[in-house]
Amino acid sequence: MRAIYLPTVEQPVGVGYSFAPTSDFVKNETEVADDFYDFLTGFYSIFPETKSYNFYVTGESYAGMYIPYITQGLAQKAKLPDGTPINLNGILVIDGLFNAAIQETSDLFAKFLDESGFFGNDANAKKSAYALSQTPEARKDAFNRMYDFANAWYKGRNAGRSFSYYNIEKEVTYTDGRESAMGRYLSDARTREDFHVSSNPSAPTVWQECSDQVGSILDANESPPSDKVLPVIIDAGIPVTLAV
Repeated sequence: MRAIYLPTVEQPVGVGYSFAPTSDFVKNETEVADDFYDFLTGFYSIFPETKSYNFYVTGESYAGMYIPYITQGLAQKAKLPDGTPINLNGILVIDGLFNAAIQETSDLFAKFLDESGFFGNDANAKKSAYALSQTPEARKDAFNRMYDFANAWYKGRNAGRSFSYYNIEKEVTYTDGRESAMGRYLSDARTREDFHVSSNPSAPTVWQECSDQVGSILDANESPPSDKVLPVIIDAGIPVTLAV
């Protein structure tokens, strides 16, 4: 039997249970990669027996930005501070965002909603989606504007339930991380104690999947799209798997 160990990293710092002074929040994807290297160094110092294990970096959604930069950073460093080679064997990104300027356009959203059959036979909804996609508001904030429109239409026909933007054929029963079952579980005092979070007075009292403050600082210093980094990783001989 082959065992797989799955460490889950909450990053950038400031999301989930992770915390730091606001001045230490990352400002670009290169700093994300540097922080991950520091994490990996600490992890291997605690669990040195795992240094020889095959190591893969995986994630979904916005990890399409994080992982290529993290992988590039690890490949450039190649070794841990003690000289041990980083046994990086590949990356996996599911439903990844690699270039928002291409993937998150209002025109593409409207076309997808139409051609996927999301609105069924509702011709007015299709027309409204295309009209909305041409507005300055939607062009500036395509994801939220188009999703909110589509979700309002969906809720009106499905007893107030929302659909998952990762899979339009599935529903979700929560509105954000704090209200989700996962958020409630990870914010519970007993869980925090089990994870050794509650003993630190600086630790957040509520687990949050995302942070507007972390996101705004990162967005303000936007890094180049990661689709420019992926070819560098592939040329370096690192296996890359992209899935939807």
